[in-house]
Amino acid sequence: MDQFQDDTSKVKSTKTDEENEAERIRRRRFTGKETVAAEDERRDIDKLAEDFIKKFRSQLKIQQLEFIKHREETIAHES
Repeated sequence: MDQFQDDTSKVKSTKTDEENEAERIRRRRFTGKETVAAEDERRDIDKLAEDFIKKFRSQLKIQQLEFIKHREETIAHES
């Protein structure tokens, strides 16, 4: 019985050509051109996020200044 189990484990560990090709493709994604493209895409996304955050903060500052100006004008007209 042990010999039968050893034989089946060898069969199970044997990969098909399709499985080998799929594994080569996965490895290429992490070591080849796809990795460079993914890193470039990540940098592009990071840059877009940074730009968005800077613009958002700038708009908040402008709104705060407009609010302060409006409040000061309101106070000046009331007195």
